Amino acid sequence: MRARLAAVALLTLVCLAIALRGADVVAIRDALAGFAWWRAPIVLACYGASLLTRNERYRRLLATEISFGALLPITGAGTLAINVVPLRMGELVRPYLLSRRGVPLAEALTAVAAERMLDVVALLVLILAAALVGGPTITVAGIDVFAVGRHTALVTIALFLVAISASRLFGARVVAALTTRAPRLARALTTVLDAIARGLAAIRTGRPGTAVVIACTLGSWLASLVACGVTMGGFAELHPSLGAVLVNWTATITAVVALPTPGFVGGFEAGSAGSLVALGADADVARSFALLLHVLQLAFTVAFGLVCFAILGVTVRDAVHESRSISAAPIE
Repeated sequence: MRARLAAVALLTLVCLAIALRGADVVAIRDALAGFAWWRAPIVLACYGASLLTRNERYRRLLATEISFGALLPITGAGTLAINVVPLRMGELVRPYLLSRRGVPLAEALTAVAAERMLDVVALLVLILAAALVGGPTITVAGIDVFAVGRHTALVTIALFLVAISASRLFGARVVAALTTRAPRLARALTTVLDAIARGLAAIRTGRPGTAVVIACTLGSWLASLVACGVTMGGFAELHPSLGAVLVNWTATITAVVALPTPGFVGGFEAGSAGSLVALGADADVARSFALLLHVLQLAFTVAFGLVCFAILGVTVRDAVHESRSISAAPIE
């Protein structure tokens, strides 16, 4: 565990070093001083709207009836845990907190699996949209980034759909064939296939149906895009066109997914600032934007999450520690 944490810390420092390499502190200070700070409450409200829509989505993916208000502190606490615990180990906090309320663990984990499937599809669609309307072509080492993005998104979406279909048609046969030759691989594959099956079932049977669940997913991602655009518009040197916002947020989310550091520090800044620089923005203004957007996101998440933990009567450390034990428990 210590070696893993050390590796995560090193990765965080490397990402920060890349994002802030050659930064002019005075230029960053001046850019932040010139920001239209009246926009900050709007950005925080957008993050709040995103969390509320995710709370409603999770509530509808659960088979057990639970009120919006009763689930909200659990969602807030879980969001904080996901943000501060390395490698997204905080994902287990919500199922753990729900199990304390009598919600079956398998059901809570199934809802999380369904959420992640929806978010993967949403990210792929976002990548495709950014590649289609991102504006001037970005070339890296002679490679058209937008063309690669379009092809990658389309191929990945196709593979994703094929994998889901294949898992339903041939999954059981593959597991049976591997059971005697590679039992560990068979058990791992069974777990993955079970999560896919449970996730699809949860999406199909979400109360009152998939339409609201999908609408909540779209609403959450849209709120984050608006937060990005509103923040970008607060810098006189930046121009929050639809293409710029799509490219920036796509790059940011892709970076934090690929680099799940504590608080997503380093990866967030590298993806956000790097995408704006590629679009022609001044490097220090891009860094100022990335730092401010991340600080606002973390400020909302941490402040609201700590209030939620206080309401639930549990500490962040205890919730994370106890939630890790459920990963070893049998899921019925």
